[in-house]
Amino acid sequence: MRNVFAGGLTLKPIMKIAAIGLLVVLVIGALSFAQGRKLPEGAYLKTAKIELSYDNLEHCPLAIAMLDSLFMHYGPHGEGMYLMTRIWDMYIEKTGKLEDKLTYAAKFAAYNDSLHITCASKTVKKKYQDKCDSYILISDSMKVKHYRVFQQAAVNYMNRLDTLNRAVAEATDSTVKAENEAMVKPTADTAVLYATLAMTIDPADTDPYLVLGSVYEKQKDYPKSTEWLSKGLLHAKDSSQILIQMAYNEIYANNYGAAIPFFKTYLGLRPEDTTNWFNLAICFTNTKQFDSAVAVYYKMLTLAPQSTDALSGLGDFYFQLARNANDSTTVAQQAGDDKRAAGWSDKRKVNLDSAYIYLKKAFDLDPKNAALGEEFAVVATTLSRWDEAAAAFVKLTELDPNQAENWMSLGDCYIGMKKFPEATAAYEKVIALQPNNKLILEKLRELYAETKQTDKVAEIDKKLKQL
Repeated sequence: MRNVFAGGLTLKPIMKIAAIGLLVVLVIGALSFAQGRKLPEGAYLKTAKIELSYDNLEHCPLAIAMLDSLFMHYGPHGEGMYLMTRIWDMYIEKTGKLEDKLTYAAKFAAYNDSLHITCASKTVKKKYQDKCDSYILISDSMKVKHYRVFQQAAVNYMNRLDTLNRAVAEATDSTVKAENEAMVKPTADTAVLYATLAMTIDPADTDPYLVLGSVYEKQKDYPKSTEWLSKGLLHAKDSSQILIQMAYNEIYANNYGAAIPFFKTYLGLRPEDTTNWFNLAICFTNTKQFDSAVAVYYKMLTLAPQSTDALSGLGDFYFQLARNANDSTTVAQQAGDDKRAAGWSDKRKVNLDSAYIYLKKAFDLDPKNAALGEEFAVVATTLSRWDEAAAAFVKLTELDPNQAENWMSLGDCYIGMKKFPEATAAYEKVIALQPNNKLILEKLRELYAETKQTDKVAEIDKKLKQL
């Protein structure tokens, strides 16, 4: 407060205190007066505007009291609602603590909504709706401003959480790791606060709910993540993004059965998404709903005939059926039921042929996929398709020359094809990687003996005696 009155008279300290006291009394009196005798509506508005012009939170209580009295005596009033949004906008701008901003954001949002309702109401007097378009435009621009600031801050802190989690996972220094770990929770809490502020300003926008879901998911609190995503789902114009995050939450928590309904609903909205059709198939497989998984794989092939995920999935399925049929054949043979054993043997062959077809096509499309190549090579070997099995194992040895098992299987394929020099070379690769592999040493000895390489036979005999 300035210590000079009009006319240049400087207040002495004791008079300054008295003046401040008088001002307090006047403000209290004004507040009491505002809530008591009815004034012309213009008086309330004018006083509120004057208090707002100071651009200072200390003047806001009187402005609020005046506008509250305006509403009490005259009902909803467009300009009054607009002035209230300006007051709470000021509180948001000039308040430092995020927790305190939450209260003011809620009040701002409430008065902004009330402004819209007042201006659209058919029961409010027309003169109280004067200049409503301008008031709404300004108030909505403040709403957009606050929403963008809060939402962007929420996203920034969410991304910061990713950075911290990576730093913790990759840290080799215990001190550095501890420092980053200590920052994770405060960063997550700040992201949650900003997202909550954005949600308070505009509860109908789904983005803050997605941020909250993501923040809790990054902390492995999957139930909390799903809880917030479910709330966002109520406001979503396009629910697909929320549904897929809810599905992934269940997968991360190993709740494959719970993920299935979310995937189904999502795929009803995004039927061309083959990646998530595949994820649905995985859920069916992990819950032992194999027929449903197969139906999904065939659906995927109608969308993407070259889908290696679908082709390999079908190959896996039929290979498993072949193994099951093989087990049933063995059981029937042991029981002396030759007819039933023959039936199961036929089923085994049919399923192996199906597995071979799908896995071969998949491996042809993705020849650098070692796991896929190994499965195809095993099926081809089981069917005694030595040349195709050998070709697959050759590719596998190119992908990983130090994998002894693939060289061993390649040698076995060459034996089946009666290509003994090639088999010898493959087995020699095995011994180079596993010098003490007794089984392969014995196979090599037979091959050397067959070709009269007596010195190599003697060398292996010496080696075998040492093992």
